[in-house]
Amino acid sequence: MPDFLSFINEILWGSVMIYLLLGAGIWFSWQTRGIQFRYVRKFGRSLKKSLHPQPGGLTSFQALCT
Repeated sequence: MPDFLSFINEILWGSVMIYLLLGAGIWFSWQTRGIQFRYVRKFGRSLKKSLHPQPGGLTSFQALCT
């Protein structure tokens, strides 16, 4: 049984997983029409705009990372 599980583990975390992740990334980019590329400038401007948080608030970067 451990040999079978090891075999499945090697298949799933090997090249199969790489192709699945690449395929999922391409599919999500297509579905969102490449929002991560179209709005990269807007994201950068938004992050630069509020470098200092309001009292008791978050910066844009902190909000993006959570």
